[in-house]
Amino acid sequence: MELGDSEFERIRDQLTAYEREITRGLRKGDPLLIDKNSLAAFIKKAAIIQRIDREVSKATGLHIVFSEDFVEAYVPRLGYVGIKTVQEVEGLLEKQESLLTRFLIAWFVGPGASRSSLIPGGFALSFLCWSIALEKGGLAALTEFLEKHAFSKTRRPEHLASELLESYRMALRPRQHKFRSGK
Repeated sequence: MELGDSEFERIRDQLTAYEREITRGLRKGDPLLIDKNSLAAFIKKAAIIQRIDREVSKATGLHIVFSEDFVEAYVPRLGYVGIKTVQEVEGLLEKQESLLTRFLIAWFVGPGASRSSLIPGGFALSFLCWSIALEKGGLAALTEFLEKHAFSKTRRPEHLASELLESYRMALRPRQHKFRSGK
C-alpha cells in the first residue's frame, strides 16, 4: 500500500511540474506540441479563447463550461487538419477570430440552437478545424472530417456537414445577416 501511495504521489508531482512547465511555456511563447495538458492550459488561459467564448455566450445566451472530455477530443482533430503546436492554434484563432465567432454564433442561433444550453470552453477549436476542412475541400472534406471525428455518432455526417456549411456561409456574410440572440 505504501509503495502504491508513493507511486501515486510521484505521478501527481510530475503532472504538477508538467503543468507549471506548460504555463511557463505559454507565457514565454515557447513552441508547445499539442497534447491534452498543453491544450487544456491554453483553453483555460488564452485571451483569444476567452474573447471568442464571451462573444458567443453574449450573442446566444449559452453558458460556457470547461470540459476535459472535449479537450481530449480536440487533440486528434487539430492533428488531422495539420495543426501541431499551441502557437499555431493561437495564430489561426487570432487571424480568424471574427469569422470563427460569427460561425459559432450562426451555428448556435441556427441549426445548433436546440442542441444544448452549454458550450464547452474552447469550442472554437472545433469550428477552426471545420473551417479548415471547408476551405481545403468543401463539403466533401468536412463530411470526411466528421466521419472520423464527430462528437455524436447518432447524426449522419453528411447532414451535419450541410448544416455546418450553411452556418459557415452565413458567417462569411456578416453584413447581410444580423444574428438574433437564441435565448
